[in-house]
Amino acid sequence: MFVGVSILDCPVQDVFGRTCVPSEDNETAAEYVGLPTCDKVWVYSLSGLMSGFAGVLYARKSSGIPNAGVAYELDAIAAVVIGGTRLSGGKGSDFWPLVGALIMGVLTNMLRLIISTAMSR
Repeated sequence: MFVGVSILDCPVQDVFGRTCVPSEDNETAAEYVGLPTCDKVWVYSLSGLMSGFAGVLYARKSSGIPNAGVAYELDAIAAVVIGGTRLSGGKGSDFWPLVGALIMGVLTNMLRLIISTAMSR
């Protein structure tokens, strides 16, 4: 969560973020206008680094479970959709998918508690 909140200011405050936002929207139009565009290799490298870091943290939490993380991609897609991003494409924000992830976490926790109390009866 801390990393997600700290990245919220990156497109506004950082030079790297300000060059990546125009190339994210329409790279050809940004080049025609003369706006600086970023190299996508750095964006994908940073994304891979953060994904690897999250994977290490999750593996540390659930080591020894062979099916840990199965169907988590559906939870991630649901969190983004709850946050307001359209599946058909278009613009999204950084803040609302985090809110969607919090809502998905609360719903998942509530369902697990309901199932565990029903099984204990």
